[in-house]
Amino acid sequence: MSTSVAQVDHDWAVNQRVRWYRSPLPIARLRELSRRSNLRPFLFATGYLALLAATGTGVFLVHLHLSWPWLLLALFVHGTVHRTLQHSRHELAHRTVFRSRLLNESFLRICNFLCWSSPEYFRASHVRHHQYTVHDELDLEVRLPRVFRPVQWLTQLVLAVPNMIAEIGHLVRWSRGRLAGSGPSVAAEANGALGHANGGAGSSVWEERCFADPPAGQGNADKRAALFRWARIVVFGHLALAIVFIALDLWIMLLIVTFARWLAPWLSNLFIETQHAGLSSNTPDFRLCCRTVEFGPVFRFLYWHMNYHIEHHMYPSVPFYNLAKLRKAIEADLPRAPRGLFRAWAEMLPIVNRQRKEPGFVFVPELPASPAT
Repeated sequence: MSTSVAQVDHDWAVNQRVRWYRSPLPIARLRELSRRSNLRPFLFATGYLALLAATGTGVFLVHLHLSWPWLLLALFVHGTVHRTLQHSRHELAHRTVFRSRLLNESFLRICNFLCWSSPEYFRASHVRHHQYTVHDELDLEVRLPRVFRPVQWLTQLVLAVPNMIAEIGHLVRWSRGRLAGSGPSVAAEANGALGHANGGAGSSVWEERCFADPPAGQGNADKRAALFRWARIVVFGHLALAIVFIALDLWIMLLIVTFARWLAPWLSNLFIETQHAGLSSNTPDFRLCCRTVEFGPVFRFLYWHMNYHIEHHMYPSVPFYNLAKLRKAIEADLPRAPRGLFRAWAEMLPIVNRQRKEPGFVFVPELPASPAT
C-alpha cells in the first residue's frame, strides 16, 4: 500500500484500504464463533470486578492490621490487578462482549471510569489501529520498531507517575472542551505500554485526526461533545470521591481507588508489548505484524484473552471468549505461538535489542507453506 504525505494529512476516507490476508475460515464457522452471549461474559466480568474488590479489600485490611512492608506488598498485588482493567475496556469498546448493548455499555463505562480512560477516544483511535495496523503514519496507536529506554522500564513496570500526570492532564484538557490543537497538549498513554505512543495514540496529530473536522481529521461535533462530556464525568467523579475519602479520613482509599491504575503496571505492560514488538510494519499480513502467545488460565483471565492477538486482528468480530476456538480453527495457517509470557519475552528481547543497533531489522516468523484447506 502506498500512501502519500498529502493523504496522511487529510481525511481518513482518502487513504487506501489495506487488503489484509486472513486465514481461510468457513463463513458458517465464523458466524458461529462471532455469536455473543450475555451470561458467560457477565460471569467473567463480575468475577473480574470481584477480584479487584478483593485485592482492594485486602489492602484496606492490611493497612488496618499489619506493618508497612505488608502494605506495600498488598498495594503491589492490587495495582497489578487494577492495571489489567484496561484490557476489559479494550474488549468492551469493540462491542463484541455482550449480546445486550446495555450490558456492554454499562460495563464499559464502569471500567473506563475506574481506570481514568475515555471510550470515545479509545474507539476513535483503535478503529484506525485495526484498519492500518502498524502502517507508518497511518497507525499512530502502535509505532514500530519499539524502543525500550531504561527510564521507561522503571516508570512503566514499577510506578507510572509520568503517565499518571499525562493521562489526568489529557482528561482535564478534554473536560475543558479542548483538543490538542486548541490549547496546551499533554501526551497521555492510554495503552500504558513500554514506550507506547501516548494517548494510546501517538501525539496531538493523532488526536486531531480522530476528532477534528475534515480535512484535518475524521471527527465531528457530536464525537467531540461525547469526548468532552465523559472526561468531565471522570475528572469530577474522581475528584468527588477523593474529597469524600479525605473527609472521612480514609486516605488509603486514594491508593485503592483513585491512583491504583498507576501503582504496579508491570504485568499489563508485559502483556501489551507482546502484541507487535519486533515484528514487521507496513505489511498486509497480520501473521507478520501481530504475535499470539499461549497463556495459562490466570494470565488469560487477566488479559481478557488478548494473547490471541493475530486471531483478534484477523477476525475482530469474534468475542474474546471464543478466540481460543478460533485459534484451533485456523492454527494450521498461523505461525508458532510462544508458550508463556516469559518465554515470549525471552524470544523478544534479543530482537528488540538488535533493533536498537539495526533499526531496519525485523523478526519474520515462519509461516506455513500454503494456506490451510
